[in-house]
Amino acid sequence: MRNCLECGLTTEGLFCPTDGMATIVPGVVPKSGELPLSTVFAGRYRIVGTLGKGGMGAVYDAQHTGTGQKVAVKTLLIDTVHDPAAVKRFFLEAKITAGLQHPNTIRVFDFGQSDDGLFYLAMERLQGVTLADRLAEYSAQGKRMSEQEAATIACAALRSLAEAHRVNLVHRDLKPSNLFLHDLGAGETVIKVLDFGIAKSGDQQQQLTQAGTALGTPAYMSPEQVMGRAVDARSDLYSLGVVLYQCVSGRVPFRGDSTFTVLMMQVNDAPPDLSQVAGVSAAFASVVGKSLAKAAEERYESATAMREALEPLARGEHLHAPGAAGIAPAKVAVPPPPPAAPANRDHASTRPPAPVQGLEAAPPLPARAVRGSTHGGVKPPEPPPRRSLAPLYLFGFLAVVGSLAVAFWLHGRGPSAGATEPPHAPAGAPAAPRDRAPAPAP
Repeated sequence: MRNCLECGLTTEGLFCPTDGMATIVPGVVPKSGELPLSTVFAGRYRIVGTLGKGGMGAVYDAQHTGTGQKVAVKTLLIDTVHDPAAVKRFFLEAKITAGLQHPNTIRVFDFGQSDDGLFYLAMERLQGVTLADRLAEYSAQGKRMSEQEAATIACAALRSLAEAHRVNLVHRDLKPSNLFLHDLGAGETVIKVLDFGIAKSGDQQQQLTQAGTALGTPAYMSPEQVMGRAVDARSDLYSLGVVLYQCVSGRVPFRGDSTFTVLMMQVNDAPPDLSQVAGVSAAFASVVGKSLAKAAEERYESATAMREALEPLARGEHLHAPGAAGIAPAKVAVPPPPPAAPANRDHASTRPPAPVQGLEAAPPLPARAVRGSTHGGVKPPEPPPRRSLAPLYLFGFLAVVGSLAVAFWLHGRGPSAGATEPPHAPAGAPAAPRDRAPAPAP
């Protein structure tokens, strides 16, 4: 018999008939956390390679024995299966992501527990690089991402988030390593939002973390997330604002010599003026500034509103940053559902690149993976006023930071979906998509 992870119901099925959560066999301990090559796992997935490993799990390159479909199989490591919260969070990620259907969201096909006790999920096999990888490539070449390319990538991510937010789901860990540039071949790229592992539904009744503990990545966390307070869709917009800031400047807005310092800056400090740091257009700086407002009510009210403000920039309008002049409006199209594709490069998250003085803007290419309206320009919103929230936040912040430090140490992140080597380029030089993720200029 099996037990439901959500309600504890005893059943013979792989999924609970009451709430649809995966069931597990209590007391079954995996013999090993490793899956050797050629192993047929869970009765239907043949392991053909290892894509990566992280603090909580491993990701394998696999093929369905019946259909031949290429998939990425993510498993929990042996040391993690004894942590009920980690197991529940793992299956919550699978259940949440399986319910999202937007083409800019990673697809989950299957999840459960194998006969030998390993917890797993089978997901879309991706091919390409993460945004973190792409930014590292630009930095190594002394370049920075253009406003148009950054806006194009953000618009695609916002379409994915809009679907999640409509079902009251907040991602809570948006960062460059969780945005994947999936290469479809023939010069087409689609952005995929990855890793809903710490996503939280506003309807959830049971917390997966202790009270006062904030999960996320310090450099990208919203002030309310740092404080361990309730978050909504606007928290994700803040995180995406940090990503946009990093894309065009080569640095995150808040940096310090300790996690505590960065978190305190997220709560209290205004970000350095992006137009001064990176010389971007007023329109781009205004969008980023609004998304980085300390008070959630001063940010965009929804992912759709932020996307509508960015779309003119993705089309090449309102741009006058160095290297961005004379760009024709981009062609906007709906990406087809991406087919699974083989590849074999191990993937690891890339740390945010250090700022590089005098970076040259790489020339942008048209944005294809952004599906959206083609209406005219949007008047840039006024930048939010600077304000200090220290009197409101300091007490709560000090109460949170102790548990937060422990959470960061314990909460290792498993690797994302099967990131792989681009199919038409050597390692370290991803194929240049026509649409949304141009390769760095020589």
